[in-house]
Amino acid sequence: MADEALSENPETLEKLETLIDEFEKPPEPKPVPPLPEIAYNISGKTYELENNNHNITSFSLTFQEEEAIIEVTYTGGYQLVSSIGLDDVPRINNHSYLYDWSGLSEIGELGVWAVKGNWKNEDTFEIIQQLVGDHLTITKSVTFQNEEVSIIMYDTYHFLTLDLETIAGKQK
Repeated sequence: MADEALSENPETLEKLETLIDEFEKPPEPKPVPPLPEIAYNISGKTYELENNNHNITSFSLTFQEEEAIIEVTYTGGYQLVSSIGLDDVPRINNHSYLYDWSGLSEIGELGVWAVKGNWKNEDTFEIIQQLVGDHLTITKSVTFQNEEVSIIMYDTYHFLTLDLETIAGKQK
């Protein structure tokens, strides 16, 4: 019985093709809620961070109409620039290298990340990064208070959530 071909089933084939077409469509953007006042105050400003396990030395966020741009600088001067969808549609970011977190060198491909973000309240911006084709999601909860910043980073892998690190910093 296993060696026999399945009979044709045009109705099921049509349903399958419709599902594939729907799956391939990008998500519909949602209206971007008004930015809190602090977003305008911090936009484009650089924050220097305390020493941390990720070797991130500084970052800046610049808010635009439907997306934000984050520039992250690592020990040794390596920079990553990513677009962040504010309209609930992740922006695809193809990073060409993987930074050796020990601060030594460039060691390979970082991968393709889908990134979106939103304001959780008046002073906390959340960035959600999904590694495309994988189960890894990294979330950064960035809280701004006057000229200080606190970043709580955690990742979720196969439904297991781990708190990675809390990083503090100040506006440059």
